[in-house]
Amino acid sequence: MSKQTDLRKPAQTFAGEVFQWTACAIFLCGAALHLLRLLIGTERLSADFLTPLVDGAFGFIMIVSAAAGWLAFRRLEAGRGMTILYLFAVAFITVSIPIHIRSLIVWSTDLYGLFPAWASMAEIPLFLALAYLTTRFRFD
Repeated sequence: MSKQTDLRKPAQTFAGEVFQWTACAIFLCGAALHLLRLLIGTERLSADFLTPLVDGAFGFIMIVSAAAGWLAFRRLEAGRGMTILYLFAVAFITVSIPIHIRSLIVWSTDLYGLFPAWASMAEIPLFLALAYLTTRFRFD
């Protein structure tokens, strides 16, 4: 094997790094938006911050993150517990994509008003924990 070959990273390893960066950003933004929702209310959040365009862009970042996360799975170096957490994080992002892309299609973020405030209170610590965990994943 030449030195040039040794220096190149496999595509799945690069995908792992993309997943780590995008997932961490997604979870941190999610925690911030849910906190903001609790502080200013859903109506003002939707009107001033989480517009359909912003939410749709968030959805497209989720598509990139989910695709990278699934591609990188084969390169994940982790025990059983971290593997389960990794799959949970990737699946959580994947399942959330339609919710955020919907805002672009119907040009409304009114859906978020249907979720009770306790959901935000539960998601803030969950998202912060997931943001931290994404920094702990390693790929070969």
